[in-house]
Amino acid sequence: MSEQRYLGSFSSRDDVLKAFCDPLVDLPSDEQILFASYGEQAYEGDALVVFLDGNGQLLSVEASHCSCYGLEGQWDPKPTTLAALGMMWRNAVYGHGDDAVAAFRKTFPTPEEAAG
Repeated sequence: MSEQRYLGSFSSRDDVLKAFCDPLVDLPSDEQILFASYGEQAYEGDALVVFLDGNGQLLSVEASHCSCYGLEGQWDPKPTTLAALGMMWRNAVYGHGDDAVAAFRKTFPTPEEAAG
C-alpha cells in the first residue's frame, strides 16, 4: 500500500469528514482508509475515497461538484474490487494532481503493472 494515503485537499480523516459535511456519515477509521484524494481546480472538485469496512469488504466513494456546492450529501460507499480499482485513473484523472495519480496507481496497480 502507498505510504501517502491522503492527497490533494485531504490530509487526514478529519478533512474527509469535513468535506462531506454530514455528521451522520459512518466514516471508516483512519486505519481502514486506503486512499483518499480531493482534487480541486478553480471552483470544481472531484474526490475518491477507498476503504475497507469492518468486514474487510473493499468500498469506494466517488464524488464531485461544480461551483455551486461542495461534496456534502455525496457519501455513498459502493462495493468495488482490486481489479476495478486497477483500471481506474488510467486515462482520465479529473482534477487530481500528479502525486495523487501516482500514489493511486502504486496502491492499485493493474494486473500487468503488478506483475512487472
